[in-house]
Order: sequence, then C-alpha cells, then structure tokens
Amino acid sequence: MERPRHRQRVVATAAAIAALVVAVVGVAVGQAQTQPQMQIQPTSGLPGSAATVSSITPCTGDITVADGPPTGSFATLGTTTSTGSWSVPITIPSSAATGPFTVYGWCDTPVQTNGSSSSLVGAALGSDGRASDGRAATSVPSTRAPSALVPTVRTVYAPVTFTVTSSSSSSSSSSSSSSSSSSSSSSTTPVGPPTMQLSSSTVVQGGKVTVTTQGWQPGSTVQVWLRSDPVFAGSAIADQAGSAVVEITVPADFPTGAHQVVMTGIGLGGVAAEIAADLSVTSLGGAAAAAFESSGLGAAAASGSGTVTGSSGTLPSTGSDRVVPLTVLGFGLIGAGTLLVALRRRLA
Repeated sequence: MERPRHRQRVVATAAAIAALVVAVVGVAVGQAQTQPQMQIQPTSGLPGSAATVSSITPCTGDITVADGPPTGSFATLGTTTSTGSWSVPITIPSSAATGPFTVYGWCDTPVQTNGSSSSLVGAALGSDGRASDGRAATSVPSTRAPSALVPTVRTVYAPVTFTVTSSSSSSSSSSSSSSSSSSSSSSTTPVGPPTMQLSSSTVVQGGKVTVTTQGWQPGSTVQVWLRSDPVFAGSAIADQAGSAVVEITVPADFPTGAHQVVMTGIGLGGVAAEIAADLSVTSLGGAAAAAFESSGLGAAAASGSGTVTGSSGTLPSTGSDRVVPLTVLGFGLIGAGTLLVALRRRLA
C-alpha cells in the first residue's frame, strides 16, 4: 500500500511544479505583451534641448521621468501626478554625449485599503501581494504624502530614445538648408521680356530691314508689324534657343517719318509679350538728294569747279565759272526747239 501512495505523492508534486512553471511563464509573457508605452517629442536636438515625455498608456499615480531605470542609479528629469494620461516637460542634460540618450519613466500607484482587504488602484491585490496584472506591490515614498511610506504598485514604461546632435552637424544642416533655399530661389528667377535689334534705324520707302530677336518661347510664331498705322510686315518661328531673324520690306507708299517695328508673340515664361523699336522712314527722292549732297558733287556743280581723278593723279578742272550754267541753257534751247518742231508737224 505504501508504493501507490508514494507514487501518488510524486505525481501530485510534479503536477504542482508544472502548474507553478506555467503560471510564472504566463505572468512573464503577459507583462512583456502589455508593457506600458510612452513617447518623447521632439526626438532629437542639441544638449540642453527642451522635450516633452507623454503617456501612450495612461496611469493613475506619481509619474517619474529619469535618465536611468528605477532599479538602478538615476537622475530625475521631471515628475507629475496623474489620474490618467500624463505629460512631463524635461530638459536634456547639457552634459549629454552626442548620440542616443535613453529616457525612462514609471508610475507609482498607491494601494487603497477597504476594510480588511487591500487593493491597488485599478488592480486588486492577490493573496501573494501582487496585482492581478502581475505588478508588484512595494513601499516607496509617495509625492502625495512625503513624510509617510505608502504601499504602491509600480508600473514601468518602455524607455524612449532622444538623439543628441552636435552643434557642428546642426550648423551644417542649417547651411545645407540655406544653400538649397538659395539654389531654389535662383532657379525660380523670373525670365525677362524678349529683345530685338534692327539692322538699321533708318530706311527708305520700299527698303528692307533685318530684325533679330531673342527671348521667345521655342517653336512659337513671332509676328512683325509696322506702326503708326498697323501694317503686317512678316513672321518667323522661334528656334530652340527662343531666337528668330526676319527680313521685312517697308511698303513704297508707307508714310515717311518716325514709326516703330513691333513684334508680338509668346515669351519664354509662357506669357504674351510685345516689344517695339524705333524706325525712321524717308522718301526715295530725299534719300537720293542727301546722298548727292554728302558725296560733295552738289557743291562742285554749284561752284563750277572740282577735281577729276585719273590714272596719273588728281587734275584740277579749268575754265570759266559760267561753263555749267551755259551748258544747262544749251540743253534747254535744244529741248525747246524740238518741242516747236513737233508742234509744227502736228498743225500741218
């Protein structure tokens, strides 16, 4: 009879141990899956920067934010008392080294006593002194009652990381941003209006002028007009560089005086544009007389003197000052005689 009883005891002991192992593993897994979360904003900056740590998982109790875990040595960065969601402003230590800076946080919830039974705020204590969610009940100083040791349950948040940057990298980033902004600004500089040049600012009636122009939308049509009274003078297609060359002819009956050559089309910015250049139109007779005078022949004919250029050099002309007038008179008499002969024949 002793052997069956012994076997039963062994089996019972093994079952109890197995149940305990399952319970411990279950609590550990539950705690890992439900570890409270918090966040920090901003997530990077220089030493001495201001930041705010806030809850993702709410908690009721005394909140502590520090540079180390509650189980080791730490320096407190900030505290608050919460009844749910919370936020704690902190300052990153000026002595913090460049790189990741870990921030820790935890919540101490006071134990409430109701009659003869103890409980935790939000989680009842079991007979083993732990909360139903696995949190441990401890006795730590409470910010609500500084002079007393109050039983609490501590909820430890998952740590967050703040990246500490150096002033050199910050200035480099600022310089890069400034350079980017400058290049962006230069790339958006407004495009100027088209321009044009005339081969001559003066032309005779019936004459030609070559117009060279730049600053038009490639492939667009550029029209040329003569004004004051608008007269269409021609058109051209702007090349890939936005330039064009067109030769225009001034009508033979176009009024003399001051006028303009006007070009219209689409500029490089895709906006309609119109430009103009001054043009002076002269009569054909006036232009010939001006050329005759400018050559010096007019003055020579009026004075009856001049020079003749030959192969042996320049020879002075000789004779009376009346040679030219007499020659003109002779031609006039010949013409009159011819006219009289013609009239006589007609009368006969």
